[in-house]
Amino acid sequence: MVRYQFSGSGAPEQAGHGMPRLSYISKDRFSAEWSSELHTHGWTELNSCLDLMLQESSESLAGHEAACQHLLEVLLIRLGRQQAMSLSGEAPGPGPRASQECEFIRRYIDNHFKEDLTLDHLAKLAHLNKYYLSHSFRREFGTSPINYLISRRVDESRFLLRRTDYSLSLIAEILGFSSLSYFSQCFHIKKRSLYPIGHRDRFFIPAGKPESKSTLHSS
Repeated sequence: MVRYQFSGSGAPEQAGHGMPRLSYISKDRFSAEWSSELHTHGWTELNSCLDLMLQESSESLAGHEAACQHLLEVLLIRLGRQQAMSLSGEAPGPGPRASQECEFIRRYIDNHFKEDLTLDHLAKLAHLNKYYLSHSFRREFGTSPINYLISRRVDESRFLLRRTDYSLSLIAEILGFSSLSYFSQCFHIKKRSLYPIGHRDRFFIPAGKPESKSTLHSS
């Protein structure tokens, strides 16, 4: 069985022939950095494992070294899997927690779609690997987080095109598109035929005139 001890830097390393020096784990030196790393990558369940290991070490009860050894091995195995997933871009099927995080990201996009959002930023908010988030979100909602973001922006632009006389450039800026050309491209793809200017020409409603149900449905 592979044995580990903690180096002066607080990182685990393979030990020699002696027993692992787990009773000398420093919570201040070790847990802050590793706990942050676990939380960042979505492994909040491993924080509990780490806390239990530190508790066993600090209390030094009978059998604490064996308990810490087993907990540490679980921790290292799970971290190794996470690192492999990050490098390969593969992700396991989403479980209950992934579904919750995907729903959180969907609601966040709904409320902040006008802001400059990136997949990296959304993954950080959800405390998930970005590839795992994208994979899970697609399985949950049938589209990627970024495509969902673009759809929300395009849907909002339809209202602004119908009900305001804002320029296309201003609408693109308000909704977070990087340029007018990118806005036009995204709109054309989502609407399959019309560009923004064509949508306005066809569906524009002058100020003070109520919007009919047929206009809402067709636009």
